[in-house]
Amino acid sequence: MVKQAATWSEVVHITQNCPHELKSAAWEMLNPEEKCRIHQLKNQHLEQLALTPQVGNKVYWMNCPAHLTNWQPFSITSIQGQEAMLDICAYPVPLAQLQVCSTF
Repeated sequence: MVKQAATWSEVVHITQNCPHELKSAAWEMLNPEEKCRIHQLKNQHLEQLALTPQVGNKVYWMNCPAHLTNWQPFSITSIQGQEAMLDICAYPVPLAQLQVCSTF
């Protein structure tokens, strides 16, 4: 089943309730190319996670209204579903419109 996983989340879902011995045995059954692909899935997941805005992050709002532009970057104060509350804004902003600042 691990060989067929398309994402790291699928790998985790498949293996989360397996005993450590079974996970180790399954890993040893994979060939080097399959192991490499699993590592790539994990790395892609971690890279995406690092880019996903979290509470406390400083972010740029890509569709920021002109009157708020000078206040960027904003801090995320809370996240509810796919929307975030920003420190200076009275209404939620879609997470998809936020970019995490790498310089803060």
